[in-house]
Amino acid sequence: MEIKLSSIKKALVALFVVFAAIAAVRFVLPMFNTARAEPEPTAVPDGREAAIAGLTALFSTDVTTGYDAWLQSVCAISTENGCAFAELFTNWDRVVVQKCGAPSVTQGRITAAAVKTAPNYALVTGQDPEKRGVDLQFTLTIEPTIFRYYTLEERKEVNKRCVAPNGSMVELPPPIEQNCKAPNRYVEQEEEVEYCVLHEQTFCEQARVLASASLKKSSRDWILNDLANWYPGATLIRPDWNFRYGANQGCDAFNTFRWTLVQEKVQIRDPGFYAMSVSGITSGTPVSPSRSFQIPAGEFDAYLMMTTIIK
Repeated sequence: MEIKLSSIKKALVALFVVFAAIAAVRFVLPMFNTARAEPEPTAVPDGREAAIAGLTALFSTDVTTGYDAWLQSVCAISTENGCAFAELFTNWDRVVVQKCGAPSVTQGRITAAAVKTAPNYALVTGQDPEKRGVDLQFTLTIEPTIFRYYTLEERKEVNKRCVAPNGSMVELPPPIEQNCKAPNRYVEQEEEVEYCVLHEQTFCEQARVLASASLKKSSRDWILNDLANWYPGATLIRPDWNFRYGANQGCDAFNTFRWTLVQEKVQIRDPGFYAMSVSGITSGTPVSPSRSFQIPAGEFDAYLMMTTIIK
């Protein structure tokens, strides 16, 4: 069944007239019946919740699910005319897609880095009388998500033609107004021309982040085997570290999310080489889903003083 815009307008006008008539009766009738006591009115649903749900569905377009899914969500809580009205918007958008191209979403890159900032040669806690520890810095950057879409605009253009006496068009090089000679006739015609306009909108994608440092397997094996042979009872004390709190984070003016965490005087107990990583999950954006990540970010070392050369 094809429902045209004119039928929707007629239906809306009719509904408005009926609503106005009911409102007028409810307002004027009590003026002629003031002497009679009225019973306590019974609460009647006013439809506000349904109206809010309808507007929410109508203006909550998720490009990742597509127009059909959006239309289905609108029609599920709308009247037949309301659904038809939404179809008009959908069909118009499909015209834009056919002529200009579909909207697209490009999620920003996620990058991370981690370094030991001090000291140059860190000792494990048991051999460091000053308990200096190590200073670590972790950083994470999420580039903005870019939403690109087209709108179909109109502009007026002057179409210049050279018309032959028989009505056919004469092909001429520009300037046509000067090259069109009698008996041909020069004609100018103003026309509405459609053209595609590309728009870009950026969104900041924030994240919950966990920074980690983990003793490498080669160092673990060295402690549990070689070091344990030299020093019986040697074992792993705290080979894994996680850091979350105290970060400086936020979105900059270009909608890039930046996260920085500095941990000072970390008391490393196990000697060896540590792999540093950054992991977490993003919040997503209005046009893209959330995503998880785990990124190797760097490494650092902690030393053990021995009378024997460490492998």
